[in-house]
Amino acid sequence: RHWEFDIISIQARDLDDNVAALLTSKISGMDPRAQELLKWAACFGSEFKESLLSKIGIRSDRTGNEPVGLMERGVIIQLLVNEGMLSRVGNDMIRFSHDSVQQSAYHLIPQPGRPAVHLRIGRDLRQKTQATEELDEMIFVVVEQYMAGIDML
Repeated sequence: RHWEFDIISIQARDLDDNVAALLTSKISGMDPRAQELLKWAACFGSEFKESLLSKIGIRSDRTGNEPVGLMERGVIIQLLVNEGMLSRVGNDMIRFSHDSVQQSAYHLIPQPGRPAVHLRIGRDLRQKTQATEELDEMIFVVVEQYMAGIDML
């Protein structure tokens, strides 16, 4: 009898854990407005339209009392691009620079609260989408958010 180790897999696992811890630490040390924007953006997945963020009610402080304005969101997004957390892809598309960044930001939302966040995003998107053409474009995003928040319905 003998043990077989896949040292490459073991080392890769440790590296993934270290990267996640480092990213979580970096995000946690950011301005609360940037943290909130990253967390809410992470709910859309690895890539999202910047215009979607203008339709959801992101709050910038821990108590959720201070809304993040549209101009402020643009500035924060640019800062996050400069920090290497996000990258612009075309006019309106933004992508997390790596899946680990998106996952780290998403995991900063406490697990029990995630369905409520998704439901709020779905409701905000539906409520603030007036034109039929615009809703046709976003219907899958809205439904995806409702499905992620279905436990709250």
